[in-house]
Amino acid sequence: MAAIHSYLIILTSFLGQTEKISDVPLKKEPARYAIEAPAVVVIGVPVSKVTIRALNVNGSLDTEFSGHPQQIIGLDLWVDEVDTALPPFKDGILELKTDLARNQKVFVSSNTIIVDPDIRGTGTLEVYRISRWLSLLPPIIAVILAVWFRNIILALLVSIWCGAVILAHGNLFLGFVHTLDTFVIHEIVEPGSPDNSHMMIILFTMFLGAMVGVMSVGGGTAALVNRLSRYATKREHSQLMTWFLGLVVFFDDYANSLLVGSSMRPLTDRMRVSREKLAFLVDSTAAPVSGIAIISTWVGVEIGYIADSYASLGMAEDYYTTFLYSLPYRFYPLQLLAFVWLVAYLGHDFGPMLKAEVRAVAFNQVMRPGRFNIVEAESSAEKGELAHRQLLRNALVPLSVLLGLAMIGLWWTGTIEIERLNAERFQQGELL
Repeated sequence: MAAIHSYLIILTSFLGQTEKISDVPLKKEPARYAIEAPAVVVIGVPVSKVTIRALNVNGSLDTEFSGHPQQIIGLDLWVDEVDTALPPFKDGILELKTDLARNQKVFVSSNTIIVDPDIRGTGTLEVYRISRWLSLLPPIIAVILAVWFRNIILALLVSIWCGAVILAHGNLFLGFVHTLDTFVIHEIVEPGSPDNSHMMIILFTMFLGAMVGVMSVGGGTAALVNRLSRYATKREHSQLMTWFLGLVVFFDDYANSLLVGSSMRPLTDRMRVSREKLAFLVDSTAAPVSGIAIISTWVGVEIGYIADSYASLGMAEDYYTTFLYSLPYRFYPLQLLAFVWLVAYLGHDFGPMLKAEVRAVAFNQVMRPGRFNIVEAESSAEKGELAHRQLLRNALVPLSVLLGLAMIGLWWTGTIEIERLNAERFQQGELL
């Protein structure tokens, strides 16, 4: 009995050293909600969309959950400039969208979005909010550096790095790394994304520049300038020719700038037209004419914007017809094209452009002194045997092939897209 009594005493003392049941931590249950929102938001600026999903214990979507949760902190819904209660969940999903057409805006009002904060297993999401004035810092830096150093590449790179530092919570090194891997490389080709439009633009520009180089080295550009110079006896004539060629190359603004600029540059230099004036004539014609052309690389993008607007309004209309009806109301491109013609025809300049034109006419300096002259750098390449021959066909053949294939490509891709849309409408039971 004494041995048993001693054993019970030892057992009792051992059990007395264990923790209370209330002190034992319970197993943490998984979050009841999954929140999807932008990782970075600007204070006072509505976000495009916030989605909250109710989850089961195993992490799957709880489609049976409907109604309002106990509380949602960090989200505000404004309708007609009035703070409005959030709508209920539907089939386990609460989706909040900013719809400016309906004057509905979604704001993130806290650094943490919390759903049901008083219930274990709540859903939370940390959001980095920055001041609206701080968001203006990168473009301001880009403008200042571009004007100061007159180097666009440097200005853009520094401004991108500044924005990356802001997104990295002020970490200078991490902002530099993100500048390279996220905002430069991934913007060219995003890993895992089928969208390669940025890379296609770069390749298109490179191949177009290569074609222009072939025209120049082959003497085609010089022959084209000599032929055009027969009809350009005054400075105004060369400027009007630049404007007219800008209207001819209407299918793409990049192609317009490269082709017209490189082709007309020797002629405008000969007529003592400043490079600043040439840049104005080319750039102020390229984008406007592509924006109002019924067949161009801009049309697909513009129709996509129209389709998105109709979808947000819940309307179903013919997108291309809407695009055509909008052409008479493109006041900026139409008026700018007319203004460029007036400036080229009348020859009236003002401000810094007047100073540049006076420099070109009076001192035969088409470029500002001290600037790199690309024509002189390319002159050695144009002194070859082909360049001395100055064959006009070396310019007309590449240009004709480019314009012809561009029109065929636009027709071909447009036909494929029309067939795809017709197939979708047929499957939906719509009349074609």
